[in-house]
Amino acid sequence: MIFQKMDGETLVKKPGDLEGSMFKINDLKNCNVFIFDHTSQMTIDRCEDCIFVIGPVKNAIFIRDSKRCQFTVACG
Repeated sequence: MIFQKMDGETLVKKPGDLEGSMFKINDLKNCNVFIFDHTSQMTIDRCEDCIFVIGPVKNAIFIRDSKRCQFTVACG
């Protein structure tokens, strides 16, 4: 599952949408992202000026090449 190449959107995954699967987020700009379901692992690449509220992530969250983003994350 993935959110990618969006600008100015509010993106939400509700409880039960992911059911523990891995999730990727790529190339977002000016977005608000809310992940309210558990995931095994998350990768966030090349995002700019975004707000992320993410949790819980069982293993690891990888954040690479992102600029001016705010993160609130629950991670094991």
